[in-house]
Amino acid sequence: MAAQWALADELAADFAARGLTGAGGVRRPAPGGRPGGGAAAGGRGAVPLSPRRRGRPATVPGARVRAVGRIGKAQEDGAAALAELMSRYVERLETRLGELKDTALTTRAEVRELRAQSHRAARRAGA
Repeated sequence: MAAQWALADELAADFAARGLTGAGGVRRPAPGGRPGGGAAAGGRGAVPLSPRRRGRPATVPGARVRAVGRIGKAQEDGAAALAELMSRYVERLETRLGELKDTALTTRAEVRELRAQSHRAARRAGA
């Protein structure tokens, strides 16, 4: 989510560089997602408003498309990082399960050996 906000901030800077500030710029909600600090009354988040509302022709038609592409790339990167992290956790779990299995099998063999020794000792004592 932080990467998406960074891209939204970058988009806002792009609009500001083109003179699209104030009412025609990018509005961002206050921390926590609550409207305020410039957030639109309609509950809009980081939504670029049309520069035509200020009486200007659209000067940056591809900016939104590029921003959406960058946000999509950030989401793909985040998903890839999450998949890698989950893969590492799976490997750790598999390793731990293997260790637990080895411990259980070793313990089982030792218990069987102790039982066998106990039975042999009982037979010797009763004979």
